[in-house]
Amino acid sequence: MHLLVLSSNDDVGTHSCRIFVPRILYKVAYTLNALCQSNKQSYPCDDIDPAQHLNIIHTAEEAVANTNEAYINSGIETQLRLVYVHYTSGINDSSHTCGSIIGAFQRNGDGLMDEVHDKRNEWGADFVALLPSSAVSGCGGVAYLGPYQAYMYSVTLAPYARGGTFGYVPSLPIYCN
Repeated sequence: MHLLVLSSNDDVGTHSCRIFVPRILYKVAYTLNALCQSNKQSYPCDDIDPAQHLNIIHTAEEAVANTNEAYINSGIETQLRLVYVHYTSGINDSSHTCGSIIGAFQRNGDGLMDEVHDKRNEWGADFVALLPSSAVSGCGGVAYLGPYQAYMYSVTLAPYARGGTFGYVPSLPIYCN
């Protein structure tokens, strides 16, 4: 196992974050709006045809691969391992801000995306990320600060997932507390 240390000084004080994380098991969920957007279709679109899901699944795969490459290039020996990509149909993300959608994503028992918690346990994921559409307002990505399992949730707008946002956002709960 490897020890990663991140330290910073800011106007709030000094923060040191340490955690042993050679490999992080990742589960990614996506919304119907993100599915439609990835296929350049208007909402609501066909979610029955399995071929419709390929673009957004590839987005998740590429986001993880790009994050791993960035970690290697930065000398970080942690790697993400994508264990499952999940379609969550239980929410229309166009009525949400980043703050409200991450709350709905992380909470269990509110009737919004509750199945993600069972899928997380079924696949043994350490971390769960949501890829909503760009209809979600207020950010490119957001995460809770962990590193406790109840806070290992992030949201990255699907159009930004292939860039640095996907890799940066989940680093918040992994490296700092």
